[in-house]
Amino acid sequence: MLNLHNEIVNNLKCIHYAFGDSSFKEGRECFKYLYDRVLFRFREGSTFEKSFNTVFLENRDNGLAQYFRNIIGIFEFIHSTKFIGSVDKKFYYNLIISQLGDHEVAFLMYYSIIDCRGYPKLKFIIDEYDLFNDTDEYFLMEESHWDNFKEKSVSENPFVKSNS
Repeated sequence: MLNLHNEIVNNLKCIHYAFGDSSFKEGRECFKYLYDRVLFRFREGSTFEKSFNTVFLENRDNGLAQYFRNIIGIFEFIHSTKFIGSVDKKFYYNLIISQLGDHEVAFLMYYSIIDCRGYPKLKFIIDEYDLFNDTDEYFLMEESHWDNFKEKSVSENPFVKSNS
């Protein structure tokens, strides 16, 4: 699963437009570029959610949507596997998180609190296993975003299907 994840990351491509010229950002370099694009829109006065969604939609066909589906799928697989105990699940989650760059972690944090993106499934797993407890707040666009991230919680396990 990690090999597939790394292959997806390595195949990410984002077109960078600057001063009438364009170039490609590839692999993990895309996350810094995308983060900077969201930050620029946010500082221009757009809401965080609108900034993130605009940049996401502009780049979803470049591998970004596949990236998020894959990492959520990996997290969901670990979470729902019954023969892995909680301690081992935490180990596997930390193994995955340790593979991620700082801008990638920031992007995951933001993705996890946006409705119809990573919320509620990704946010539930992040909270359940305390995945971002060592995250550097430097990579947040605004100090208050850490509080927003902590406050937006998932009250019910989104992986349990109700009988209604």
